[in-house]
Amino acid sequence: MKTKLLHILMFCSAFSAYCQHVYLYEYRASFSSSATGTPLYFESTISTNAGQLSSFNQTRPSSININEFKMVEFAQDVTSVTSFARYSPGFIGGCNNITSNTNTLPFTGCIQGTQLLTGTFNSFQCLNESYTSFKLIKMESLFTLNTAGATSNELKECAPRDIKVSSGCQFKFALEYKLLGSSTWQEVIPYGTNTMTVSIATSDFPGLNTGDNFRLRARYLPTYGTTAANAYSDEIILKSASCSPVFDNVDPSPTTCNYSSDGGFKISVKRDLDTNEKIIFTLYDGVNDAILFNQESTTSLINNGDGTFGYNWLEDLDAASYRVKYQTLNGTGNIPDNDPSWDTVEFSPVFTIPKPAKVIFSITNSSDENCFEENDGYIDISASRESGRGLFFQLTKDGNIQVFNGTNWVNYTGGDPNNETYYAFNNSTTTRINKLGRGTYRVKVRDSEKCNAR
Repeated sequence: MKTKLLHILMFCSAFSAYCQHVYLYEYRASFSSSATGTPLYFESTISTNAGQLSSFNQTRPSSININEFKMVEFAQDVTSVTSFARYSPGFIGGCNNITSNTNTLPFTGCIQGTQLLTGTFNSFQCLNESYTSFKLIKMESLFTLNTAGATSNELKECAPRDIKVSSGCQFKFALEYKLLGSSTWQEVIPYGTNTMTVSIATSDFPGLNTGDNFRLRARYLPTYGTTAANAYSDEIILKSASCSPVFDNVDPSPTTCNYSSDGGFKISVKRDLDTNEKIIFTLYDGVNDAILFNQESTTSLINNGDGTFGYNWLEDLDAASYRVKYQTLNGTGNIPDNDPSWDTVEFSPVFTIPKPAKVIFSITNSSDENCFEENDGYIDISASRESGRGLFFQLTKDGNIQVFNGTNWVNYTGGDPNNETYYAFNNSTTTRINKLGRGTYRVKVRDSEKCNAR
């Protein structure tokens, strides 16, 4: 799941409306006289604190049909909406000759419903009202709705992405895209009553290749290709990104000795890295995710020869349980701490770097020299160790390391006692050191990996 410090751009210069305040306005209704005769006059004006939305007035109408649907732009934010109406049915018995009324509602981003109109016209006499739709919705910036920062601009091939068109108001729209190098906008989601948050995937965009940028915008009017003012949202730029390789396995390497800190592991994934792709591994404690040990990265993985690719952790580790999470990155630079895509990265299963069994030994028997300078004393040793390892001993007499010359034990005079003075056990776990003369002896035992008994 690649993370790149690339910014989603909003084009205020090309789409200056989103440096202003843009609203979708719909007013569809019909009115007629409920008395005989033609009304003398009808007026309906909808305005806001920022400016007028529509005004309809007609003298002696046979019927009144209002069909407003448009985008409007104001230099300031709308905070209230006012409906003013005046109606004169004429001099008809049982009807007021002239009625006027005003109704005002606060506006916090969305009015959907006829409450503004019913509060205006309900007191009118001799007037039939039929309301189809009334909406005033503030159009929100796609840039603001879909990014909390400047690093979340990817559409990953392994996961869909939600695009929010509104924070709460329901209205009709289409979602359009334009690929890199193309001059044509195409619909990815057709115009209609869509949910305010829609899901997109790379498969929705024919011709989109990994690493390509593409533009996305909402269209608020039904006609494809319309050039009407404010018909479109601002644009965001997204980038198609391949995902981090799929995890395959972790192969831990034990520490050499029970007491050493030289363990390691190899982690393998199910694809190689792309050109200019880096993979970052972060090592955590296997029990407490809050404990982070280290982070390593590479641009080259080992071909395991079975379709998987691996990385050997470089730092020596204690025998313990661990977990790894990893993520790939294109180009150069580091993954920002506030990158939200870290939250989607999965840990590997917990794995354990084992440690071998301790080397333990004991003197099970010994015998002194029977006669002067007979050198027929002996020491019997029993030991345990990691399965599959050999056992070796080193003999010291009166503080001097001993070597066997084929006949007797003599003082060692060489320069490499760690490699020249250890002798293999006679059996897998027991040995007898014989041909010993009078003296004070010490014995050291180690296994074939040079792990000492401690």
